[in-house]
Amino acid sequence: MFSSHKRSIGLDIADHTIEVAELEEQGKSVRLVSKARVALPSGVVEHGQIKQPERLAEVLRGLFSSTEPRVFSKAPITFGLPESQVYTHTFRFSDLSQKQIDEALPKTVASAIPIPTDKLVFRSLVTYTKGKQTDVVIVATHRDMFHEWEEFFVSHGFSIAAVDSEILASFRDLFVAPVSQPVCVVDIGAMTTFVSIFDAHGLRYTRTIFLAGEDFTQTIAASAQIDHDQAEQEKITFGISASDEKPWRSALVAQIDSVVSALHSTISFFEKTRSEKVNEVIVIGGSAQMPGLIEYVKEKIGYSARMGQSICSDTPLEYIEAVGLARFGLEGDRWKRRDPIFTFSKKADSAVGVAPRLSRKNVMIAAVALGVCVMGLLAYFGYAQYQVSKRLQLAAIVTTTIDIAESIPGAVPTSTPQVFFRIVSSDGQRAPIYEQPTSTAPVITEAEAGERFLILGTDSERGFTQIEVDTLTGWVESTLGEEVVQEE
Repeated sequence: MFSSHKRSIGLDIADHTIEVAELEEQGKSVRLVSKARVALPSGVVEHGQIKQPERLAEVLRGLFSSTEPRVFSKAPITFGLPESQVYTHTFRFSDLSQKQIDEALPKTVASAIPIPTDKLVFRSLVTYTKGKQTDVVIVATHRDMFHEWEEFFVSHGFSIAAVDSEILASFRDLFVAPVSQPVCVVDIGAMTTFVSIFDAHGLRYTRTIFLAGEDFTQTIAASAQIDHDQAEQEKITFGISASDEKPWRSALVAQIDSVVSALHSTISFFEKTRSEKVNEVIVIGGSAQMPGLIEYVKEKIGYSARMGQSICSDTPLEYIEAVGLARFGLEGDRWKRRDPIFTFSKKADSAVGVAPRLSRKNVMIAAVALGVCVMGLLAYFGYAQYQVSKRLQLAAIVTTTIDIAESIPGAVPTSTPQVFFRIVSSDGQRAPIYEQPTSTAPVITEAEAGERFLILGTDSERGFTQIEVDTLTGWVESTLGEEVVQEE
């Protein structure tokens, strides 16, 4: 029997895993009715970009047919953009009207997002207004990557109702309702750690730390001179609670300290600029389950800290984003007032998990009944119409996204290596980050040794490097760090 209750599916695709969750609305609550998780073979998706579309489609079809405890329905799907391809920022505008904010926003976003201007698309939403101050949340991504995923889903028969971001989706599975006091969500992924602060109005502040689970594993491997798989197992089994007999423990603790320091400075910066106090810290992501981590974070930062837990009972931590994505599908009207959401302009004709070739086969059988000649004629005109529709729909996506006309100094395409500035300090002093390339300019914040920031440009004459700092652009003395390259 089929349920008459509203349902929604959340689809989370990362480089190495895929999670799918289906929720059902039950009065004022939701229930997890199906879930599935699978390891994705290496090389199918790399840094959020599809490398083997046919293999990915094959894995997805198998996943949709092997769910627990039942096969997925044909409910609408909310897809989460890959974390490595999404930029989420909050901006605060003062003394500007809504019209002036709308006019200033494209240039403001362009100055903060390291994507070429002709390849940048974003969605924005005003989340907070008080007096002369207005806070705006934006979610941005690379246009080519966005179209790549759209073409993949359409061509393989998966109908996507909404396109979401990991930061926003994760919050929806951590709290049944908006929080009354600010909370900090720390998502330690494979490549990046997201530090996000939410309050009653939604996302208020976010920061990306380019130090995460894969870095921890590589540090263990290098320190103990073991292979990657062994290092991953050591991390999972012992984590930060390992004894000093482990040759890698001190190196791992040093990296954790860098993350904790960045977390503490982020919370302090928020509390100072927003005049609000963070109530608790919630840690999620694969490395959140590392033994001893939560206790260590709690001790170091002096805030209440706990591991994240799904609003659906007995749901593993790995499904938090997928459940949050599905929740948007059930309660879209509610969350659209808080979260910027993308949509694809193209829609697949076939049902979820069913390859389009099956639908074409059914159409062909029906056409045979009308005669070979009629079938050939219909096929010809049908294909021509499809090609015209395809071109029109591709043009539509361009008109429904915001084009940025301003140039970004030092912008780096997501398909090429990105260059970061790593703070190096021999005396343990924090490095000041200035508003302008001069030490007489106001200090935005200070950075700890080991922190990394995306390089946006340089001023070689003055000896300063321009970097991305939280939601702002800042300048640091070039002698206080070094350039490091990270593949994106």
